Amino acid sequence: MSKNPAFQFYPSDWSRDLEEHPLEIEGAWIRIICKLWWSDTRGRLTRTMEQWSRILRVPVQRCSNILNYIKTEKIGEIEGDLTRGDAAVTITSRRMVRDENSRELHKIRQKRYRNKGKCDADMTPSLCQRDAPSSILHTSFLQKEKEKE
Repeated sequence: MSKNPAFQFYPSDWSRDLEEHPLEIEGAWIRIICKLWWSDTRGRLTRTMEQWSRILRVPVQRCSNILNYIKTEKIGEIEGDLTRGDAAVTITSRRMVRDENSRELHKIRQKRYRNKGKCDADMTPSLCQRDAPSSILHTSFLQKEKEKE
């Protein structure tokens, strides 16, 4: 997976989705979103509670409260034991996973489309001009017209 340098941010969605939540939760969620973006499995990341607390820059107990709030309010999906500092906790952003899946499907469709237009130049040279510059295509067209005459 290539790493895109940025993700799309929709201010209206952000405001609408998080306007009823404390500012501390908004700040924690954007930090989490950034970590999920850089994850190898974009949109999903597993860390221990201690690691999550360092990411959020709060003590483990406060981190547990924040993640529990995010889970309870269905802001993000959280799996794992939030009470133990050494427990593995996985956080998932549904939207980021959905967008990444959509991006991957789009990439596959584009690749299929490009491959569909390719052909074996040894067998059918006149049909394999899809990737040729327009001047070559024009010259080729003129040659065919002369041959017809």
